[in-house]
Amino acid sequence: MSTNCFKGYSAEELVGVYEKANAFTFLEIWDDDGYFAETSRTPKELSKVFADAGIGISSVHAPFSNWSDSARDAFFERFKRSCEKAKVFDARYIVVHPVVSSTEQPSENSSLALAMPNSLIIWRQLAEIASGFDLDVAFENLGISPQWPTGCSLGTVMEIIDAVQMGNVGICLDFSHCFALGQEDPDYGGPNLC
Repeated sequence: MSTNCFKGYSAEELVGVYEKANAFTFLEIWDDDGYFAETSRTPKELSKVFADAGIGISSVHAPFSNWSDSARDAFFERFKRSCEKAKVFDARYIVVHPVVSSTEQPSENSSLALAMPNSLIIWRQLAEIASGFDLDVAFENLGISPQWPTGCSLGTVMEIIDAVQMGNVGICLDFSHCFALGQEDPDYGGPNLC
């Protein structure tokens, strides 16, 4: 379960929800200011609170980004900090919205690798950084946005995975994003589901 559902909760309040609901055993920690109230406590402190309650952390959701070439270094530094948190939480993977280089758009007439070579470099760098932390990267399917004018469907994410060609890359399947794109019965076409 994602902590974005509990924007104003403390870790202890979230444990209380767990104890009442008894409906989840793993969390995805959103690492984006404003989505989880516990951004001021260290990951080590939070990890202990959740571990003592029997709640595991499966993943950390990296901060959102509308890619900017001028903010490239800051983007990768934020991603590295998310990976560091994921390691402290003993998470298996880090969830990423596939950012798009500001000069590129997907094309119906060309593969992503050909139409979006700068974006492919970004996606590979994310996978390489995560690999350095022994983490998998789960690229998330997305609804329509300025970066993805027709959405980033499961098929598109599979194309990203094929283009990146790294063993630590898979999919974070977001059903709400499938429904937003009219994919009520998603066929992601492969085994790379994180």
